[in-house]
Amino acid sequence: MIQRNPEVGEPLRGALAGFRKLAVQNRQLRIIWRVTWEDGGTAIVDIAEIWAVGHRRDNVVYRVMDKRAKETGD
Repeated sequence: MIQRNPEVGEPLRGALAGFRKLAVQNRQLRIIWRVTWEDGGTAIVDIAEIWAVGHRRDNVVYRVMDKRAKETGD
């Protein structure tokens, strides 16, 4: 689904702005990714970055994602 439409799901805000999320497995898991773009504005789907997949409960996946983004400087 992400490969066919890299802007599927919802954009994240705050510290995770620029990333998107998609709920899967009856909304129990979240996939968080970022899409890179060619200079002409075309999405480069084959190198979309999936940064986290995890359970939504207690926002664990978002805390993990925030930590990873801070560690890489993104």
